[in-house]
Amino acid sequence: MEPYELEGIASSAYGESGIEEERPDVVRVARALLGRHSIVRGKRPLHGPSALVRVEGEWRIMIARSLPDEYALFAIAHELGHWLIGRHHFRNDDEERAADYLAGALLAPRRAFLAARRALGDDLPALSSTFRTTETGAALRLGEVTGRPLAVISPARVRVRGPSDAVWPPEGTLRQWARRPVEGTRRVVFRDDPRRVMLDLDERFEAP
Repeated sequence: MEPYELEGIASSAYGESGIEEERPDVVRVARALLGRHSIVRGKRPLHGPSALVRVEGEWRIMIARSLPDEYALFAIAHELGHWLIGRHHFRNDDEERAADYLAGALLAPRRAFLAARRALGDDLPALSSTFRTTETGAALRLGEVTGRPLAVISPARVRVRGPSDAVWPPEGTLRQWARRPVEGTRRVVFRDDPRRVMLDLDERFEAP
């Protein structure tokens, strides 16, 4: 499933729910599509902090009460992403990754994100506050929407965003650059989680 398809699914979800993309609200979208009682915060689901389940023939997004608000919103968007993928009968070898992408597009629709960036620039704390997401989410969305080559590096994983035909350096190299930037790279440490770093390779990146 290509990014443009996922962007289209997110945009269609807003259109069908009657909610303006310029004023994003994933909770309202979920309730419009799945029912007004579709989001349930309570005990942690069995297999993780959130789950999409059927209860008496109706869909429910179950969210652990302990999740902070910005993580709960991402979880709602992620589970709604699974529902949208299934509804559109898309097959994907990595549905979790597709649902993650959809979550970002639902929380920060392309047009709304571009408008916010025109006003705020690349200020990740300001962008994350605008869309009620983490700085990690804002950084990933920045790469998705602008096409700039960005890597988001955490202790557990490295995620890259940017040109679809990009040839990226190995993960080990990106981690080295995140610790000690080289010429043509820019390192941004996230304020909301200093263990995480955005590496901007816009000046260094060479497309094949």
